[in-house]
Amino acid sequence: GGDLNATLPFNTSPLKNDDGSVATGVRMAMTVNKPDASTVNFKQLTDADGRIRGQIYGSVIDQTGTYTIQVQVDGGGPSGSANFPIREHAQLDRDNQVFTGNNQTFRNDTDSATAFRVQDASGTDVLNVDTLTNTVTVANLTVTGTCTGCATGSLQNAYDNGNTITTTDARDIDITLADTATDANFTVDIATGSTGRFAVQAAGTDTFSVGATGAALFRNSTNSTTAFQVQQADGSAVLLVDTQNASVKFQDASGGEIMEVSNGTGVQVKTTANNAWTNLGTDGSADILQLYDSGGSTVTKVSASGVATFTTPADGFHVRSDDAGTRSSIQIGRTSSEALLGVPGAGGQYSSDANAGDFVLRTNSASAQLILQNGTGAGNIIIDNGNTTIKPTTDSATAFQVQSTGGTTLLGVDTVSGEIFSTVASGGDAFVLNTANTFFSGNLLVVQNNGTDQFVISPSGIITTASVNAGSIVDGSITSADIANGAATPAKTASITSTAAADPMPAPTTVMVRVDAGVATINDIGAGAGGQVVVYRFNTTVTVKDGTGNLRLAGDFAADSQDTLTLVYDSTAGFWTEMSRSSN
Repeated sequence: GGDLNATLPFNTSPLKNDDGSVATGVRMAMTVNKPDASTVNFKQLTDADGRIRGQIYGSVIDQTGTYTIQVQVDGGGPSGSANFPIREHAQLDRDNQVFTGNNQTFRNDTDSATAFRVQDASGTDVLNVDTLTNTVTVANLTVTGTCTGCATGSLQNAYDNGNTITTTDARDIDITLADTATDANFTVDIATGSTGRFAVQAAGTDTFSVGATGAALFRNSTNSTTAFQVQQADGSAVLLVDTQNASVKFQDASGGEIMEVSNGTGVQVKTTANNAWTNLGTDGSADILQLYDSGGSTVTKVSASGVATFTTPADGFHVRSDDAGTRSSIQIGRTSSEALLGVPGAGGQYSSDANAGDFVLRTNSASAQLILQNGTGAGNIIIDNGNTTIKPTTDSATAFQVQSTGGTTLLGVDTVSGEIFSTVASGGDAFVLNTANTFFSGNLLVVQNNGTDQFVISPSGIITTASVNAGSIVDGSITSADIANGAATPAKTASITSTAAADPMPAPTTVMVRVDAGVATINDIGAGAGGQVVVYRFNTTVTVKDGTGNLRLAGDFAADSQDTLTLVYDSTAGFWTEMSRSSN
């Protein structure tokens, strides 16, 4: 083959003169004996310390085996030799040089990251052998044709040797699953029983991994609003995981958000049709459920303690079946059998008196009270076992009222004075008790005091009173058949007549006053009730004077036995005014 200049480092012991001084500048003859016994001769001067150092050039290395270097003083004298295997520290410094023979070996004295290199003209490595890590790096490796016996250079072999594949600048790793007759698969198989995982890492930390059980992990090295996405074919995300704000969003086909799960707002579900939101909170200090209208205002919320609040729009809060024949109800209570609000879909539902469409409010136990109340304190309307009590929070002149459509009180209860009253238009009846009902068999009206009848009106209109006086009955046309004074067979005179004989006459207390002997002139009569009518019947001769006292007559009246004088009292003027007189 071609010549190869061998660069042979050499260092001898110091050469000395007979007097012991260092022999400098002495020319030494060196002979290199080749394996085939041929020789190559060199000459070199000793250094200042008597040694021969440096390199020996010119040896043509074309054989394998061991070369021997012999050194002696030129012209005779001391000599020595050393074996030198030609297998390392070789430098190719000629063109087209070729190694021939078998079993060529390059070996370092010490392992090195650049033990053997092949460089291009610019000095850039295209091949590097690293004996520290047993790695061979090829800058651009292209395999053409069939690779036979490549197992020792496979990725499996690289893995077995504990090596890794590291990319270089702008050199991608592409794996193409080609379209073939029988398409290939790319499979990472985690064997049964293995605890290994398939992982993609950033700076040594898993960003994606699949464990032996199939559990998948996605983890950002830096939090991002688009940390994980599932996209449609057009690239719009339908599932978006935001690790920066700890939220998961679901989006519609146009990218509009329809659901969000986050640490701050819980679960929000958006109805696309009307842009309304439903929020399910997870924070113990916040609402666990919120419903929003299309304007973003809260209409319903449930607090962490379970309290529900409804802030309804103008249409209100609806509980309905949307079927005329199907009932609907709201049940309230500690159990489902305590109380309900219901609208029947058919008669008899919720109540035997109910018809379809009625509104029923009921307690489901006769022992439970139904209480309507305004404010705190005692109930205002209480239904207890069918008995109803109406009780105002504060006594009032209008504690209970029944009014007409125009607002007129037809029936009222004054809890301050204890009165029942009615306010009607002029000419109307204040109270009408109708006895036409066939089930009515008792009295029309009964007024009692401590359980004792004081005033009774029978169905036929007969009035019975415990006592009668002018202040209580001033009709003027009452007969004994109309008034019973508590006796079985009362007398008219006992009921309506009193006697008097004095001037001034006492205030009348009956409908008729009998004037007996003992008085000659009457000038005054005691004050009566406004509108009170009284008849004076004379049993003696007496003169009733006009204008002298509080009597206003059609002149003086000289009465004798059996004559009568009818007067009416004007409470405003304080006068008794003559209505009529009779001289009998």
